[in-house]
Amino acid sequence: MLLIGSVVAQCTNGTPYGTIPAPASFQTVSLPGCTFSTEYNTVTGSTNGDSYTVSFVSGTANYYTVRDGSPTGPVLGFGTSPVSFISTGNTVYIHYNLDAACSTGSGCNGAQLTNNGASSACSGTPAPGNTIGPLNACPSATFTLSLQTPPVGSGLSYQWESSPDGFAWTPIPGATNGTYGASQTAATYYQCQVTCTGNPTATSTPLLVGMNSFFNCYCGSEASQTIDEEIFSMMLNGSTNANACGAVAPGPGSIAYRYSNFKTLPPLTTVQQGQNVPFQVEENECDGAPYYPFGTGIWIDWNQNGLFTDAGEAVFH
Repeated sequence: MLLIGSVVAQCTNGTPYGTIPAPASFQTVSLPGCTFSTEYNTVTGSTNGDSYTVSFVSGTANYYTVRDGSPTGPVLGFGTSPVSFISTGNTVYIHYNLDAACSTGSGCNGAQLTNNGASSACSGTPAPGNTIGPLNACPSATFTLSLQTPPVGSGLSYQWESSPDGFAWTPIPGATNGTYGASQTAATYYQCQVTCTGNPTATSTPLLVGMNSFFNCYCGSEASQTIDEEIFSMMLNGSTNANACGAVAPGPGSIAYRYSNFKTLPPLTTVQQGQNVPFQVEENECDGAPYYPFGTGIWIDWNQNGLFTDAGEAVFH
């Protein structure tokens, strides 16, 4: 199955490309050349409290997401070039995309990173605004929380809090940055306490993050090529679902010759865990000979947690 969610502005690519040390104060360096918009750069040795700016140089990818500490860590900054952020002293990961929909493409892209020096001290009571994040999340899947109007300057401290009901709040251990990578198994409220040293603490407007149906929580899946083997039909427990060669399946995200999503169709059949049921997979090639070996697998999400990795869920492979 394919997860089709809402468009978000904080992107995560899966492929690393190039590592460089962070520039010294008031210096600019080129980020690794020919980075694709499916990749991210790694920047080591950034200085805690320094302000940095990522700027577009060439190509088509001028939308950047800067993550802290790991390729999927909290977001320090995002948007169309130039994108500024304040380092926490951790390794920084800069993801390249075409736009806020996290679109990707081929072709080389160039960018540069400037160290603007130490950020100036904050002043007054912060005004963090709303807590920003998804309306719904999948079980145990990481999502990013941020602030609508993040304060700038040194001397700021953060404490993210969670609540099951929006009234009783509990500080989240270790959640002390301007963004927070959260996960949950039940609907939860979130807010952030923000303090500028010597001034009153301000609280972001709480956000309720609900739970997605397990049916919409499966990882994306598609072939990278249109050639060679295809699944022509699937019979399970006496019921068959067939698809003509090259036909696009009715479900969202379906791509001819690469991925077929049939979630929009009625269920084929009902089975129980431990039950023995007959099945048959018909494989063939739309482009004809030569023919190659192929593999077939069947997974069933018995506990409906949005994962196929639990014991006993790979029922045939």
